[in-house]
Amino acid sequence: MKKIKQDWNFFLSIFLGIALSVILSIYVLDIKKETLSNIETNGFIGTSIVVCIIVFVILTIIHYKKDIKQEQIFLYTIPIVCILFIIVMPMFKSHDEHAHWHRIYEISTGNLATDVKEDGGTISILPKSVVCRDWVDMDYSEVIADLYNKIDNSDTTDNVYIVTASMYSPIQYAHEAIVIAIARIFVKIPILLAYSGRIANMLLCVGLIYFSIKKMPFGKNIILCISYIPILIEGISSMSGDGITFSICLFFIAYLFNLIFNKEVTSITKKDKIILGILSVIIASCKIVYLPMIGLLLLLPKEKMKDKKDKIITISILWGIALIASLAWLIYSSRYLSALANLSQVGDVTTQEKILSILTNPISYVQRILYDIELNGGTYIKEAFGSSIGWYNFVSLNTIIPYTLLMIFSIIAITDNSVKDKFNKFQKIIITLVILAIVLLIFTSLYIQWTKPETKSIDGIQGRYFIPILPLFGMLIAGCNKIKWEYKQVSQAKVISYIGMILQIQFILQVYISNI
Repeated sequence: MKKIKQDWNFFLSIFLGIALSVILSIYVLDIKKETLSNIETNGFIGTSIVVCIIVFVILTIIHYKKDIKQEQIFLYTIPIVCILFIIVMPMFKSHDEHAHWHRIYEISTGNLATDVKEDGGTISILPKSVVCRDWVDMDYSEVIADLYNKIDNSDTTDNVYIVTASMYSPIQYAHEAIVIAIARIFVKIPILLAYSGRIANMLLCVGLIYFSIKKMPFGKNIILCISYIPILIEGISSMSGDGITFSICLFFIAYLFNLIFNKEVTSITKKDKIILGILSVIIASCKIVYLPMIGLLLLLPKEKMKDKKDKIITISILWGIALIASLAWLIYSSRYLSALANLSQVGDVTTQEKILSILTNPISYVQRILYDIELNGGTYIKEAFGSSIGWYNFVSLNTIIPYTLLMIFSIIAITDNSVKDKFNKFQKIIITLVILAIVLLIFTSLYIQWTKPETKSIDGIQGRYFIPILPLFGMLIAGCNKIKWEYKQVSQAKVISYIGMILQIQFILQVYISNI
């Protein structure tokens, strides 16, 4: 009788949640579209039915799985959401995706670094058929029309938008470029090559996050909750560099924490050091603002190494190679700064002058950061939890989505007993310093690249830049909590998946609505 009552409550809650998501989507549809053609109406109804059935079936399977683990819940849900996103989001409409596509295609042909014009701008010679049109015009009909567009290597152009992606290291695009290079042998249609890049990014990112949750010795529910954030789904389901950046940072944290806190790991082997070294280099190459993440290596316990000297040497070597990799690309990519300056219209103030102003007036600079946080902090939090999607935020999601995910994240961070008392005082200090250092570098990077001298706040900051530090922030809070939570971790994980997947219905439908 108790089991029947539990099942009834589950199905009733799921039906109500799905119905509410669809109703909210219809409300958004009514606001954005005054009139709909029969095709658009039927398309919305059909998409709604398909998405709702998929969500219902997945959640039913999860409900009846008794001993399901968090990484299995992730694997049952997130890949499906990613595939749906790839289908409903027309190509090149994700954040900077057209620039990423040009950069990836350039790398796939063997040109690892974008050339620089005499006037300081960037230049990349690509086939005209590969260069995407204005992203605003891309809709489902344009995607279908592009299926008849074939690559013509004899007809090229250098009028390619690649400025924002030119600063990215080729390491960040390697997996997509390799897949596209192989696919180009068999496929001559650019739009299909672009979709192969999306799929390659999704597979690698999903794999990294899956193994991160599996390897994480605690705080699995915190990671599971973060994985349902729409802006993260967009990052791992497009050709954006954000997805691989988050996935690598998360895998680094999980691998490191497993070495530190897993009692079954009695010693840190040479293989572990090599893996940590590779991950450190990739993180350092992705974006220099996440370089402080390597500071977590200080948490390596000397008890699992030969002696204190071995720990010092290991950390020094790993830091050294990561720093060299980061600085090497930073110095080389500085040749693109003038192009970025022209794009952001920051005036005649040079990078060196801005850095000098920070060093000579640190108090004034800190005041600028604090002013910006006071002015835009709420917006950054909403953006980090998915208030808007796509290039120029052309998909504005209902505020229920980011606020609900923020609430769930906060509750889990406060009540996750698996992390309780796991960190000692030294470890808490190091994690806090790493978070603060990354935040400071994010603000500083955007100040140097995008902010005009006369602007009081800092331009160009977006909430998605803070997603890689959310796992650390959540676990730091959980490690300090004193609240007893009676629910089992798996039961909590199931609830996260129920709410997370119901929110994905509205997310996917709103992306679809914005493109019809």
